[in-house]
Amino acid sequence: MSERTFRRGDNLRFIATYLHENPGSRYTDIVRALCEFRGKEYHRGMYTSYFRGDPGWRTWMKPGYGATLWANHLGVWWLLPAGMEYVDV
Repeated sequence: MSERTFRRGDNLRFIATYLHENPGSRYTDIVRALCEFRGKEYHRGMYTSYFRGDPGWRTWMKPGYGATLWANHLGVWWLLPAGMEYVDV
């Protein structure tokens, strides 16, 4: 089995594309699909930094992905116009 090489930004492109194709998705559905894409076993709390407005201690991450590229409304996530630049169609 060959190792998949990931590039910086692949997670953002994956999430944006997923939300473009599945608008109004729940966080768990998005993260489970991202784990499958990454070849990882899903565990509660994974990839939460992509859905928070504050990047916390992750200084390499631009602040506000959860507030500028996609947004939560009533428990489901929607792609915002700024997130469209990450969609891989």
